[in-house]
Amino acid sequence: MAGKPTTFAREATGLVREVSPVSIGIWNIASSGPLAIGLAYTLAFWLSNYPRVDLPFVCIVTIALTFCFSGAAALVASAMPRSGGDYVFVGRIIHPAVGFTSSWNMFIYNTITGQGTFVGYIAYYALGPMFYTIGAMLGNPSLIQMGEATLTLPWSFIIILVLVLGYGAILMFGLKTSIRLTVVCVVLGWICLLVGLVSLATISQADFIARFNQYAFAISGKEDAYHYIIDAARGFGYSTETQPYSYAMQDVLGLAGLVSMAVSWNWMHIYFSGEIKRAGEPSRQLLMISIPLVSMLFAYAFSAWLLLQVAGGDFLNAYNYLSVNQPDALPFYVTAGGYVNFLLAMAAPNVFVATIINLSMLFSGLGIMFCFYFTTRILFAWSFDRVMPGWLSDINERLHTPVKATIIFIIMSLIGGIINAFWPELLLPLFAAAGSGSAIFTWIPLCITAIIFPFVRKDIFEAAPLRRLKLGSIPLVSVMGLIGLVYVSYIAYSFWMATTDIGRWTIIAVSAIGFIVFYIAKYYRKSQGIDLGLIFKQIPPE
Repeated sequence: MAGKPTTFAREATGLVREVSPVSIGIWNIASSGPLAIGLAYTLAFWLSNYPRVDLPFVCIVTIALTFCFSGAAALVASAMPRSGGDYVFVGRIIHPAVGFTSSWNMFIYNTITGQGTFVGYIAYYALGPMFYTIGAMLGNPSLIQMGEATLTLPWSFIIILVLVLGYGAILMFGLKTSIRLTVVCVVLGWICLLVGLVSLATISQADFIARFNQYAFAISGKEDAYHYIIDAARGFGYSTETQPYSYAMQDVLGLAGLVSMAVSWNWMHIYFSGEIKRAGEPSRQLLMISIPLVSMLFAYAFSAWLLLQVAGGDFLNAYNYLSVNQPDALPFYVTAGGYVNFLLAMAAPNVFVATIINLSMLFSGLGIMFCFYFTTRILFAWSFDRVMPGWLSDINERLHTPVKATIIFIIMSLIGGIINAFWPELLLPLFAAAGSGSAIFTWIPLCITAIIFPFVRKDIFEAAPLRRLKLGSIPLVSVMGLIGLVYVSYIAYSFWMATTDIGRWTIIAVSAIGFIVFYIAKYYRKSQGIDLGLIFKQIPPE
C-alpha cells in the first residue's frame, strides 16, 4: 500500500488497538447528542424556530440523512484506520492543506466550544433544575436557592473550573479509561431517562398540570402557574399553538438543519480509529455509527412526542418563548433548555423518582465530557506527520496517552469555560459559527473525499475490504458520500445564513489561519530537509 515510512516522527505511533467497536458505538451516543441534554436543546431549538413542524417526523428524516453522511466518513476510515481522522484521509485523497484545515476547524471549535461549554451545561441543564425540583418536592427553600446559585456567578464558574480540571486528570489515564467511563455514564443516563419516560407514559395531562402547579407554588407562590405561563406568553402577543403541523419543505428542512446539530456527530470515533479493534472492517464501522442513531431516534422522537402529549404543546411553546424572550415573566429561574429536565421530573410520583429523572441530565452531561478527548488525537496526528512540533506526539508508554497534547486540550477547554461563565451571550454566536464552520470546512470535504476515494486512490481502495461494498457497479462509499454532500451542503447554508457577520468573518478567519499554519509548517520542514509532500503520499504507520 505504501513504502516504509522514513519521514514520520518515528516508526510506530505508540498507540494500541485496545477499545471494542461496541464500546465506541456507545461512546458515539454521548458525542452525538448527548441523550437527555441533546433532547433538551433539540426541543428548545424546535420550539424557538419551528413549533408547527412535526419534530418526531423531522428526527426520522434527519437521522436517515445523517446515516449517509456519517456512514461515508466511517467507510473511508475503515480503509485508513489511523488516529487523526479526516486529517489523515482527506489530506491523502484531496490535498494535504485541505486535510489539515478540515481537522484544524474541528480542533478549534471543539476545544473552545467543547468541554468548557458542556461542563457549563451540567450546571445549566442538570444541577440547577435538579436542586429546584427536589427543593420544591421537599419544601426546602435552601435547595431551591442552591438551584439558582449553580446558574449564576461565582458558583457556575467554580463548577466549570472543577470539572474541566477533574476531567483533565482523568483523561491522563488514557483512551480506554475515558471510553469505559463514557459507557457507564451513557448506560446510567439511559436508565434514568427511561424512568422519566415511564413516568410520563403513566400520568394523565390533568395529573401533570396538578403536580406542576403544586411544585411551582412551592417554589414561587404562584397559583395555577401552568395556565399563568400560557396566558403570559399570549399577553406578549405570542401564539402558543403548535398544531396543525406544517409539512412544507422549507419548514421540514429548516428544522432538520437544527436537529442535525444534535445527531450528526456520531462519526467522531474516526479520530480514534488507530486504537479501535478491527476498525478496518466496514461492518464494524457502520455498527459504530448505527448504535447512536437508533438511540437518538428513540430519545428525541419518542420523548418529544410523549412530552407533548402529557405537558401540552401550548404550555411547552409558551414556556420556551418566555424562557428565551421574557425570562422575568416566568415564576421561577429555570429557563431555556434546562426546563426540559425540570418538566420531566414534574411527572414523577415522588422525590426519589424525580431525582432519578434529574440524574439523566447529569449523566448525559458527564458522559460527553470525555468525548472531546478526540481533539488530542488531532494534535497527535499533526505532530506525527511533522506538521506540528514532534513533542506533541510523545506517548506515555504505561498509559498509552499523548500527555502533552492532553495538557494543550485542557488549557483550551478552560478558555471555553471562561467564556461560558463570564460571557454566556457569546455562546450562541460561537455555536452558530462552529456549526457553519464545521459543515463548510470539515463535513463537505469529508463527503467529497468519500465520493472520489475509489477513483483517486485506487491503490488504497482496492486493498481494503471496503472495495466489495457496491450498488451495482458504483462503490457504496461514493453513493453515501454524494447523498451526504447534498445534506451537509444544505446544513452549511442554513447555519451560514443564521450566523452573524462577526460569526461569518470568524469562520473565514479560522480556516484561513489553518491554511497559513500548514504552509508555514511545510516551508519550515522543507528548510530542515523534510518533505511533507512525501509524508502525505504515505499512510501513517500503526
